[in-house]
Amino acid sequence: MIPAYEPGPSLTALVAELSSAPQIACVVVVNDGSSPACRPIFAELESMLGVRVLAHSENQGKGAALKTGFQNILVNDPKTIGIVTADADGQHIAKDIIRVADALRETPGTVVLGARTMNAAAPLRSRFGNGFTRVIMHWVTGQALTDTQTGLRGIPSAFIPHLLRLPSTRYDFELDMLITCREKSQPLREVPISTIYVDDNRSSHFNPLRDSMRIYFVFLRFGGVSLLTALIDNAVFWLSMSIWPYISLSQALARTAAGIFQFTAARRGVFRSHAAVTPALLKFVALVLVSGTVSFLMIWGLRTFTPLGVMQSKLLAEGLLFFGNFVVQREVIFRQKR
Repeated sequence: MIPAYEPGPSLTALVAELSSAPQIACVVVVNDGSSPACRPIFAELESMLGVRVLAHSENQGKGAALKTGFQNILVNDPKTIGIVTADADGQHIAKDIIRVADALRETPGTVVLGARTMNAAAPLRSRFGNGFTRVIMHWVTGQALTDTQTGLRGIPSAFIPHLLRLPSTRYDFELDMLITCREKSQPLREVPISTIYVDDNRSSHFNPLRDSMRIYFVFLRFGGVSLLTALIDNAVFWLSMSIWPYISLSQALARTAAGIFQFTAARRGVFRSHAAVTPALLKFVALVLVSGTVSFLMIWGLRTFTPLGVMQSKLLAEGLLFFGNFVVQREVIFRQKR
């Protein structure tokens, strides 16, 4: 399935080659509101056997075009094991698309990504954008992917309904897809494909940084929740120390108040987890106890062996524990099993 906006003549040759391949049951092309100048290209595609052309009256975005194709294929080809998506800008060649289709056939329950090698031949903006997003994606979701921005993907039919519910309609849809794989514990695999950039990728409508912001928001949400949690924690800690000057008691009260807020906010607002509440709550309480104990020991140590005050020591200790808490919540507490 190929979403196409203002495609060039090379699209017809690609579709012709794909439609004749025995691994491909049907080629669906979605005209996402292209200009009248592209009508001859789509007319030629419509005349090919084994090709369906769908159309938007105006440009709605790549995500919307993919959803249109998904809906059409699920309705008209309900027995298909999956859908392979590819770009219309010349970056994907037929043999690589067929390679991804074969991989999807081998592992029909796994999302297959066609992974490019971002070497010196790739445009600088693509290398930088893909590399930066890859690092953030690994940190936020735990997915160590070679190519987070590839449009060549094999998607099992059973996973498509989850993608149709996503609100995104533009390039962020493809990153939302990877996040949804993480949230739904959907297996992923990568297969190597050719790295092709036509005319230094000038025809691409994708902005690597702007259109990757969706993934960054997960970490920003966690940072926001953590900031509010820290404000609650430190306010209760300071108030308790003002009344009862005992670090252990103040730490316990502060952690209890902050923990109640953070569990609810992190579960629904950050990780959007559907894991069972009781096991997640028990694991979260264990994390609070362990983290609180470690924090107490760090505060005590800093107060004993450095000139820092109590509040300074607490802020430093909590700052150091921030990243560890994020990873534990992501990988252990709010991770639902498939």
